Amino acid sequence: MGYVGGDVKLIEINHEILGSKKIFPKAGEEATLNRGGVVTTDDAANRTAAGQLISIKSEENGSFEVLCANDNVDNREAKFCRQLMASSVLSDVVITYISGAVIGGKAEPVGTIAESSNATFTLKLAFDGEINDL
Repeated sequence: MGYVGGDVKLIEINHEILGSKKIFPKAGEEATLNRGGVVTTDDAANRTAAGQLISIKSEENGSFEVLCANDNVDNREAKFCRQLMASSVLSDVVITYISGAVIGGKAEPVGTIAESSNATFTLKLAFDGEINDL
């Protein structure tokens, strides 16, 4: 079998104070997933005078970004995400792909929630640590 990819079907967000919401990504749009964890610096100058590699490692939180649907009339999806950003409590986030893959963890929306006249907005989530397979 080859490789399977495809649309993100659903983002489920559960916040202990603000409640739960299902957010639907726009079909046919690419999502960007950075699982987080250990990363190595990408710098050609990371070497000794003798030409040996200097490997610099650090930890990085996971992140996820995708274009989502947003009703321009009641603005419920983008408004909920702005409320999440104002909270100091992280949410439980579950992301489901059309392939059946499910990932998630504790996260919050980050960046600007800019709504399009085409009933969409870009949602970027920053995770507390790595993004896990569920």
